[in-house]
Order: sequence, then structure tokens, then C-alpha cells
Amino acid sequence: MRFLAVMVLGLLILIALVMVLLRGCAPKRETAGSASAAPAAQNAGSKDASDGSTDADEDADASAAEGDNADGTSSSDEKSDKPAKDEEPKETIVKVQLKEKGAVAWIEVKLDGKIVLGKQVVGPFEEEFTVESQIDITTNTPSAVAIYKNGDKVRYDTKVSGVGKVSILAPKKDKPEKVVDSDGDGTPDMTIDEAREAGVAIPEDVLAAAEKTEEPTTEQ
Repeated sequence: MRFLAVMVLGLLILIALVMVLLRGCAPKRETAGSASAAPAAQNAGSKDASDGSTDADEDADASAAEGDNADGTSSSDEKSDKPAKDEEPKETIVKVQLKEKGAVAWIEVKLDGKIVLGKQVVGPFEEEFTVESQIDITTNTPSAVAIYKNGDKVRYDTKVSGVGKVSILAPKKDKPEKVVDSDGDGTPDMTIDEAREAGVAIPEDVLAAAEKTEEPTTEQ
């Protein structure tokens, strides 16, 4: 009986030791599991962050490309507008201005070979002249008298002893061709308009040639 009791007691002690060993091993397994899970979570987070930064970079590149396209469009628009701005005006208009109130100046204007203004003026004063070939302006007060050509201020050519002078040329226009021989010497000496004003007979072949030249060309 004693031997049986000792055997039973031994078995109980052995079972108890096994239970203790099993309990001691269980936390280590859980710790190992959590430790392996943490790097995996960190790797997943790093991957997500990398994907997010890649998307942000792609969006930034797309925005920059759109900006470049917009700049290119505006530059091309500016270039297309430049030729219109550079076109020469059809008329040359010169303005003489004495802006200061009460200021006195002597001004002479010679327009296309004829003196059209030559007197002392009191400011404020301004007058415009349409130039066919050339205009010459002289004043004894160049510091107060301003000259403008089609809205742009013009500098004086010379300033000597307090007298300022400036000459402005208008663009040359094509003169009509002289095609009518008024005196019968075989050399044309009049344009068609001059011949009409003078009452000179204009040959039909000359009129036909002039009308043919004036006809607008049609695009085919």
C-alpha cells in the first residue's frame, strides 16, 4: 500500500511540474508572435508612406507640367499680338503742347514746306498736325514745349542758345504713276486724277489699263 501511495504521489508531482513548465513556456510564444507582428506592421506602414509620397510626387509633376503648358500658351499669345503692335500707323500725327498754365513760348511750325504756325503762345496750349511728308518745329522754350509723334514723345534734334529744333518725316507713300501725255510729246506727264482735274482727254487704253490694275485679285 505504501508503495502504491508513493507512486500516486509521484505521478501527481510529475503532473504538477509538467503544468508549471507548460505555463512558463506559453508567454514566450506570445511574445515571439507579437515581436514578429511588429516588424510586419512597420513594413506595411513604410510601404503605405512610400506609396503616398510617390502619389504626391506624381501630382506635383502633373501640376508643374500644366503650369508649363499654360506659360507656353500665354507666350505664344503674346508673340501673336506683337506683329499687330509693330504695324506702322497709316497717318503721322504730330502734337505740339505747352502744358504749364501761364507759360509763354514762341513756336514756329513748318508743315510740308509751308509755315502754318509762327507766334507766341500761352499755356495751356496744344495743336495737332497731320504730316504728309515733313514737319519742322522750332521753339525758344524747348524745356516747356513737348512734341509728340502718334502719342510718343519726341526729343529735339538740336538745342542751341535756348532754341530747340526738331524735324519729323512721315513714311513715304507710293505716288500714282504718270500715264497721261498731256502735251503730245510722247512722255507721260500727268496722273489720271491730274488729267481729269485739268480736263485733259484720257485715252481709253490708259483707262482700261488703270482699271485692270486697280481690280482686286481673287484667291483661287
